[in-house]
Amino acid sequence: MGVDIEFADFDVDPTNPESMLMYNIQGSIAQYNKAKILANSKRGRIAKAKKGEFPSSRRLYGYTFKKETDTPEINEEEKSVLIQMKDMLLYEGMSSNERAKHL
Repeated sequence: MGVDIEFADFDVDPTNPESMLMYNIQGSIAQYNKAKILANSKRGRIAKAKKGEFPSSRRLYGYTFKKETDTPEINEEEKSVLIQMKDMLLYEGMSSNERAKHL
C-alpha cells in the first residue's frame, strides 16, 4: 500500500499481550522476507540456467568461468581429475572422505 513499517527495538515481555503480538508480527514478517528472497533467488538461477549461463557465482570444479561470455569452459586439467573422482565413486565405491584422502 506504499507504506514502510519500521520496528524499534524493544524488550519482549512475555506477560504483556501487546509485547507478544509485536514480537510475533516481527517474526512473521522476517519469515515472509526470507521466503521471498529464496523464491526470487531460485527463479533467477533457473532463468540463467535456461539461457545457458552459470546459475551460480560459486566455482564449479572442472570448468573455468569466462566472464566475457558469462559461460563455463571445460578445464582439461581439472576434467581428468573430475573423471577420476567419478570413477572412484561409481566403480570403486569410495566415499567422499576416501576419495579426498586418495587425491
